[in-house]
Amino acid sequence: MSQAPLIPRYKSLRRTFSFVHEPIPVFSDYIKAYGDTFQVYLGGVKKVLVTANPKVMRHVLQKNHKNYSKSEIQTDLLAQYVGNGLLTSDGDYWFKQRRLIQPGFHKQRIKSLVGLIQAAIDKQMDTLESERGKELDFYPRMMDIAFSIIGNAMFSEYATQNDLAKIEESIYVLQQFIVKRARQPFMYPVYWMNGKLKKYNGIARDIEGLVLNIIRTRKQLPKQPDDLLGMLIDTRYEDDNTPMSEEQLLWESNILFVAGHETTANALCWMLYLLAKNPQYVDNLKNEIKEHVGVEELSFDVLMKMPLLNGIILEAMRMFPPAWILDRVAHEDDQAEGIDIPKGTMVLPLVYHAHYREEDWEAPDVFRPERFIQTKNQAAYFPFGAGPRMCIGNNFAMLEMQIFLVQFFKKFELEVTPNTSGKLKALITIKPEKGMRLKLI
Repeated sequence: MSQAPLIPRYKSLRRTFSFVHEPIPVFSDYIKAYGDTFQVYLGGVKKVLVTANPKVMRHVLQKNHKNYSKSEIQTDLLAQYVGNGLLTSDGDYWFKQRRLIQPGFHKQRIKSLVGLIQAAIDKQMDTLESERGKELDFYPRMMDIAFSIIGNAMFSEYATQNDLAKIEESIYVLQQFIVKRARQPFMYPVYWMNGKLKKYNGIARDIEGLVLNIIRTRKQLPKQPDDLLGMLIDTRYEDDNTPMSEEQLLWESNILFVAGHETTANALCWMLYLLAKNPQYVDNLKNEIKEHVGVEELSFDVLMKMPLLNGIILEAMRMFPPAWILDRVAHEDDQAEGIDIPKGTMVLPLVYHAHYREEDWEAPDVFRPERFIQTKNQAAYFPFGAGPRMCIGNNFAMLEMQIFLVQFFKKFELEVTPNTSGKLKALITIKPEKGMRLKLI
């Protein structure tokens, strides 16, 4: 066995500024120079093991997952702002919560959400109709649509548009600050002295107040609506048949907003971009929609049987994975693919880079939805993570993306313009750096 190559500290320090602003090209350069698994000083300070090797990633995330937990970036840093929910918790508490909430996201359960999702999307489609023929920045529109979807699916009619807008804006600014803190840990004293820690803690508390008011109103109802919050309120622990506390409901609601909002908006944005650049797939998609859906009401079962629709979604998430990087920490010494992983090592699986490995994907830079129709290369595919901590909302996310694409391309087409840019910006998720300007037809 051997240690992964170590990038000298001075080299990582020299690229600290580039890493903060454009980490994906920095990691790509490291992979070219040192191979797909290497060690680097994160921010010039903390030594971590980075890997884009799917076999190493599967080992850490799935095969030997019990030896790994989430890092302090999520369990401590992110939890400071959104609470101790599924995304940020670990150990026995996480396992108990996962078992409690998982049934609410099974395919059979989310079938009931089709109507809520479609209602939110159709309302946004009506707004887009008035802008037909214009060049638009679709990024803010996808953010609004995604938040409308999660807001409707979470709270149905029990949250005002004003409340949802405040939550959306607050989550966005919090995520930007969290990314800065994660990539520049040495800046903590500065943020404490200049008042930014206090400022962003205040924003997080404001979100808590809004969501708690909704939860308390809903708990007074004799029967819960058939939405995600209703599911969380009604669910009971197996051992003592007790419900979640108000605090737990708050945490899990926050996590659903954080995990289910920007990730979906970004994914939809990239799908529109890729389809605008490859209009031959739009023609085929419209034919598939006409054949399977027509003018009938959407159904969960029909959506699952549309091969091109699902191939487009899966291929777009390969090229622009919602979560481009993951993190784990080893509890005990371990080995994967001949590489030593000592106890206490932080491991960073690079989802984005694994999705572009030429060893696993033919012509990885080319948009080819058919690759997921003909054969699914699941071993090297991580759009929702892998193992027991795979995103609990993957079925829900697929459903909302399916419904959006069907409803959008029933009415519209797109064209790229001279202002269209496919340059990405990697924060917690991958977003378009300069928006997504496309012509709506």
